[in-house]
Amino acid sequence: MIYRIISLLIILTLLAGAVWAKGKARLTPQMLIDRSDAVYYYPQSNGVTDLAVDVTIAQVANDPVAGKALVTFCYLAKERREFVISNVPETQAKLRTWLLSMVSPLGEYIVPRASAEAFVGMEPRVLKVMREIAGQSGMNFYQLIGTPKDEKSPIKEYRVLVDEQGLAHQVETEGRDGSVIAARIENAKIGDKWVITKISTRMMNKDSAQWEIANVKYGEVDGVTLPEQITIQHRNAFDQPIKEMPDFTFTFKNYRINKGAAAALLPAPAPEAAPAPAADAK
Repeated sequence: MIYRIISLLIILTLLAGAVWAKGKARLTPQMLIDRSDAVYYYPQSNGVTDLAVDVTIAQVANDPVAGKALVTFCYLAKERREFVISNVPETQAKLRTWLLSMVSPLGEYIVPRASAEAFVGMEPRVLKVMREIAGQSGMNFYQLIGTPKDEKSPIKEYRVLVDEQGLAHQVETEGRDGSVIAARIENAKIGDKWVITKISTRMMNKDSAQWEIANVKYGEVDGVTLPEQITIQHRNAFDQPIKEMPDFTFTFKNYRINKGAAAALLPAPAPEAAPAPAADAK
């Protein structure tokens, strides 16, 4: 009799567990993408449609040519994120190219792209993974995997490790050439939203690993949360500075928000070519 009661309890427990599992919604890629976009802070989601900000580079301030450069990031109406460089002669093409290569990644910190934008043109899928991250014990983690629909894309897979609420912790980009760029992400909460405060990117140089570490300090401008300063450090596997890869400090000054500054600085897009006239039917 006792045996039958215990057996019945076990069966009822299993049935209850099965019903709970069946009723619990399975997380889809779109659900995690939507969660991520809901928890992170985006200036463009807080009314910013036109933004311009000047970027100074501490390490070139005393250079007689580069120190005079005025580097300005412009964001205009979601589709345009561009840097404009002035006070540098057109004859200094190499310097202009070098400056642009230095600052081009910074736009993603000022006005970051939403997760929905990052996965455009990709087939997304999700896998639940077993992972332990310091300070994140007891969390469930999922890997969002994006495969480009374009078979000619240089990217083979784009992978983002997120937790249940949508916060990103790691990002990997695998190229079709077999190369993998991996980065660890640290987040901080400002108000009721999250921002990325540190990205540590692992890069391979010949046979050794190197790290590029970006630290972001935020402030508030006209009620909008934006970067005030970004430091970029380069370190080897022993956490030592790399002689041929110096550190840089970028400071953001003179934010102009929704004042038409970006529209005034960016050249007008080229008009679309008119369609060729149809041939006369015979």
